Amino acid sequence: MPIYRTTAKRFFISEVSEFIFTNFKNHFDHLKIILPNGHLCNYLQKNIVNKLGTTILPNITPINDINSSLEDSFQIPSQQIERITSLEERVILTEIINSYDKLNYTLPQTISLASSLAKLFFEFEANNIEFDKLKNIPTLDQAEHWYFIYNFLEFAHKNWQERITALKKSTPAQYQRLIFNAELNRIQEAKNYTVIAGVIGNNQVTKDFIVQISKLKNGYIILLPFVTPDQSELTKLLPEEPLYN
Repeated sequence: MPIYRTTAKRFFISEVSEFIFTNFKNHFDHLKIILPNGHLCNYLQKNIVNKLGTTILPNITPINDINSSLEDSFQIPSQQIERITSLEERVILTEIINSYDKLNYTLPQTISLASSLAKLFFEFEANNIEFDKLKNIPTLDQAEHWYFIYNFLEFAHKNWQERITALKKSTPAQYQRLIFNAELNRIQEAKNYTVIAGVIGNNQVTKDFIVQISKLKNGYIILLPFVTPDQSELTKLLPEEPLYN
């Protein structure tokens, strides 16, 4: 499986487009392209249409919008495939915060904290960090203040897990891991091609997904643009070789 890098940030989508034209022009119906966000997806789609006119477009999707296929859904228990929504999660966390007697927050403060807690719990779970390890963070001269925070977080985390379990739904991190695994199975079993371009592993779940794609014979990784120490290396690239191994 080849790993490629690009020459400059301003040429990124143009170079990805040329790579796709060169390697998959006659196979768009068997091609999936994964990009960092919807804006780049739209930009790439316009590039393809501008160059080829009316054509069958490849499947272009942001990394966070990868969903399980219909076949995968039947293979995954409903209590796992159904994730808790952002609104449900924040309502639950708001109720948990309000039930903690030692805090006396206003409603706007509680809603803001609920949003921050949701992100914190996701980061811990997505990066395989055990919550109990928070207790071992050096406290310096603010031990009493830190333990107050830790006790609250421990209370909130325990209740958050219990509430989601009772709803028989997946946490956002569990759902992302499940969907990425289903996508990897689809790629392995299909006679299709997958190009993942410019996506960084901002958590361990995403990093593992990218690494697994890099091991597949029908997977291609295009790294983010980066500056080389020796800029003269870039002058050696031919115009028809915007991407290189």
